[in-house]
Amino acid sequence: MRALEILFEREDTDLNPGEKREIEVKLADLKKIRDRIEQHTSFLGSLDWTTSPGAGSISRKFDTFKKEVQAKIDQLKDRLETERREFSSSNPELEALFEKIEDRCSDYLDAVGQAGRVLYRGSSRSGTAWIERSWDVRKVKDSDSREQEIFDDLLEKIGIKARRSNSVYCSPDYHQAAGYTKGTGDVYVIFPINGFHYSYTNSDDLMMSANYTAQFIGEEQMRDYMTKFTEWFQKEYPDPSKASYGVEQVATILNRFGSSTWYSVSEAFADLRYYTTGYNAGTINIPPELQLTPEKLVSMISLEKFKNDMNPRQDGLAQFLENRNGEILISGTYYALSYSKLWDAIKSRFIDPPKKDS
Repeated sequence: MRALEILFEREDTDLNPGEKREIEVKLADLKKIRDRIEQHTSFLGSLDWTTSPGAGSISRKFDTFKKEVQAKIDQLKDRLETERREFSSSNPELEALFEKIEDRCSDYLDAVGQAGRVLYRGSSRSGTAWIERSWDVRKVKDSDSREQEIFDDLLEKIGIKARRSNSVYCSPDYHQAAGYTKGTGDVYVIFPINGFHYSYTNSDDLMMSANYTAQFIGEEQMRDYMTKFTEWFQKEYPDPSKASYGVEQVATILNRFGSSTWYSVSEAFADLRYYTTGYNAGTINIPPELQLTPEKLVSMISLEKFKNDMNPRQDGLAQFLENRNGEILISGTYYALSYSKLWDAIKSRFIDPPKKDS
């Protein structure tokens, strides 16, 4: 127990950005009971009158058998509930952790109490429980880093504190979180510590693509840029066929844009951006005022259109938990408890706790 006390003493100090500390918790094998309930329930669901033999007394026996299976399921559920309570009360390490969560995560637990749902986070890592702080600036893994910079700049401009670069992705949808385990990790139930920030938008998926962020740039602004870029390009590369492959690709885009009725300005702008930024940057010697840097793109985006279309929010957590299944950004320090190992105890303690007078 002294090791646990030392761990909690360390928790009272600030964690470094991205730092994670494991929490040791002894486990009871409640999963076996849960699995048996699922097996019996599945078997009961597979029983069908149309497949039962004969009628009369045989049918009555069949009906009796179904009732016996249901009674077994009910017994297992009662046993599971008893085991949950005994597991929590007889496990000092888990009890100490739960008490810490109740004390330090009260703001979040108020929202959980109203909604009856929690946040999940999928991870390729494994472990029973840990406490972790989000990065101040997170290196993007699953989307274009330029899109992250643009999205974060827009969020910052309208006063949103939890942004992609300083937050972790969570969801009240278990299955969405499970998609991030990569088949080797686990889903974790998240408990943010008081003082955390959060944000969410109208979109259930916060992975932004070049075409997605471009929708917040007005057509007139894109057309004006395309015109200026074309004028410069034609002067700089009068014969693109003698230049590099990247120059030829850009020439094709500009020619198509100038002559085709089906090639929209937004499509041309997105294609031009692709061939002049990222790993393609440098194949063309573009002057600074025409380079599509994140700063340039943010200057072109209509902040009002972004606010109206995306509706970023950093309030109403209980309503989000209750009514949404999308992603939410959490910035700050949080506890992460393994769903596969601790869900029964978590559910009993924080989601449907027994009434105090029962």
